[in-house]
Amino acid sequence: MGAVKTCFEYLPVTLVISLIPSAIDFILGTLIAFGEYRGKKACRIFRVVISFYAKCMPALLSMFLFYYLVFDVIAWMKNALGIPINVRNVKIIYIAIVALAFDGIGMYAETMRGAFDSVGKNQLEAAYSMGLSTFQAFYRIMFPQVIVEAIINLRLNVLGSILFSSMAYTIGVMDIFNGASAYATQFFAYKEAYLASALVYWCVCLIISRLILLLENYSHKKTGLKPA
Repeated sequence: MGAVKTCFEYLPVTLVISLIPSAIDFILGTLIAFGEYRGKKACRIFRVVISFYAKCMPALLSMFLFYYLVFDVIAWMKNALGIPINVRNVKIIYIAIVALAFDGIGMYAETMRGAFDSVGKNQLEAAYSMGLSTFQAFYRIMFPQVIVEAIINLRLNVLGSILFSSMAYTIGVMDIFNGASAYATQFFAYKEAYLASALVYWCVCLIISRLILLLENYSHKKTGLKPA
């Protein structure tokens, strides 16, 4: 039970480094996909590049790159620009959030692009013909339909983000996995510690999966739409 208690103590950190990047990726991915839906070439190019990066770059390597690049940039800002930044004041958890968010933008953009494509461009053209602005068309007409199409894949994306967040232990973030590892090292209880961390991850993923399922059912009732 001690291992389970230790894992739950670090649960808030795991939720922070997984859900905040997921929220950032959802917002940016939606904007990128909507821009591409409207025919913006820059959005399409950015999506292709960022998706290529995510698919071809191991997430662990990406984490290390961000970790070392951030400190190099801080050192350059301090030496070249004279900005009084102390490296010791930089919290590792912020680096993990940025690295995980950057890694997931492409995945969320691809998900939302597929959802926008399934809706069809005639919806946007109809909104313009009614005198709606782009924002009004997006908020009132496009987004309610797109979220219904995308929510199943978004659930998988969020669960994937929770599991990927365990790699933050490699740069020193004390999440569930790192807490379990510390417990295992201290008490020589490796099987107990890692089984406890697996149990906590399962519980977290199950709860979040159920919450998103409830949101999915609510969106179906609210809009009267179901995925194509």
